[in-house]
Amino acid sequence: MQLYFDLNAGSLVVGPLNNTAVAKLAFKRGDSQTISLQFCRGGSVVDLDDTASTGIFGIKVKGDYNGGYIVSDLAWEKAGAGASAVYTFSPSFNTTELNTLIDNGGHPLASVTCMGEIQVRSTAGLITSSNTWDAIILDDVIKGDEGIPTDAEPVYPSPVDILTVSLTGSIALVVGQQDYTADLTALGLSRSPRALLTLSLPTDADDIRAHRNKTATTATSLAIHLSAAPESSESGGSIDYLLIP
Repeated sequence: MQLYFDLNAGSLVVGPLNNTAVAKLAFKRGDSQTISLQFCRGGSVVDLDDTASTGIFGIKVKGDYNGGYIVSDLAWEKAGAGASAVYTFSPSFNTTELNTLIDNGGHPLASVTCMGEIQVRSTAGLITSSNTWDAIILDDVIKGDEGIPTDAEPVYPSPVDILTVSLTGSIALVVGQQDYTADLTALGLSRSPRALLTLSLPTDADDIRAHRNKTATTATSLAIHLSAAPESSESGGSIDYLLIP
């Protein structure tokens, strides 16, 4: 499917030389749709001023503006530049939300009319949205090979899983000491992370990195046991860790 977004009109249009707004688009349930989007201005195909902008394609139940998506693609793929720039969405129309809507509690509908929009977000956070158009989604006739439906609504992490602090840290080695701990409370993790260790040693130190060192983690702490205690030549070294939630 080829679409054109007129940047002057702020809407999907029939073509670069025809700025009649597109009021409705038709799709088929179960399909994997490829949507090629180009931008135009003043009758010519153009690229976005901010070529690193991101885009979202979303369809919701008509009138349910605060509801979740029934079909979506939250990131386009760009190819080409200038007048040859094409931004491609690949939304799936085999989603649990769309199937539930068309199945209608065991009384299947031949089609449903939803609402759709394309949004462009610049790297500065400025948003440009298309007109809202009717998305007419027809039930599919040939069934059985659509595969497992996906969820149209993305799974957002809980606030405690959105990390705003570093997941790396370092603990100084102490001569003769085999056990070390790190307090992870400030990270606000909701579960125990996996820990990867690297021993940073002075260049003239004996290499203890080959030993079988052990870690144990909780959401609030990291415990490390070195199978060999650092010697005096390893003073000044450190245990560097990376946490994977």
